[in-house]
Amino acid sequence: LLLNLYARDVHIDTHTVLLGEIGFVWLDTLTIGDYRVPQALVWMGAMTLVNAAFVTLFYKELKIATFDEALARALGLAPGVLFYLLLLLTSGTAVAAFDAVGAVLFVAFVIVPPSTAYLLTDRLWMMFILGALVSIASSVSGYFLAVAWNVSIGGMMAVMTGVFLLLAFLVGPRYGMVAQVLRRRGQRRVNEIRTLTVHLYNHEDGPEQWVENVTQALREHLLWDGA
Repeated sequence: LLLNLYARDVHIDTHTVLLGEIGFVWLDTLTIGDYRVPQALVWMGAMTLVNAAFVTLFYKELKIATFDEALARALGLAPGVLFYLLLLLTSGTAVAAFDAVGAVLFVAFVIVPPSTAYLLTDRLWMMFILGALVSIASSVSGYFLAVAWNVSIGGMMAVMTGVFLLLAFLVGPRYGMVAQVLRRRGQRRVNEIRTLTVHLYNHEDGPEQWVENVTQALREHLLWDGA
């Protein structure tokens, strides 16, 4: 929408702006020593190192400021400063990535891999690892599928992040739909066993034992089926 409003008379490829053109990044290079290296690789590599260093050095501070801002202020950690530093790094990453991958792929990788990791674990450090692994898997699989099907590389990478998110949503070990169904089924089984135990105990060695603690009575009082 912004491109159509403000760049209507500019010769610009909207598709490239939105999805980038990873297949052409090797054409825009700079010389480092005796080697010609794609500029996108240099800038993204630099931002990766800066981001990794920031998260590593301020991991505890970021964790406290994110999940307990009041405690962070009490400890003198300045959560507002950390927030704006994190926002600055996110903006810098967006600028560095925009030329190569476009807006859609950047937004997809900022949101979807962390969301996938969140469905797989509750440990913050493990979320970093799983999010990175999902990003790598989405990039590699998206590239080869895009080449095989002759479609947009960036678009297919973004699609693959969604595929991994769907898989985590369905078969995640804790929050996945399958796990939740199995957990509810197991809990229902436990509740049934407890109900049976209480019923048998209440009538054990009593005058109604031979009336209450039989299959027919269980079907009537506990509303169980014949099986």
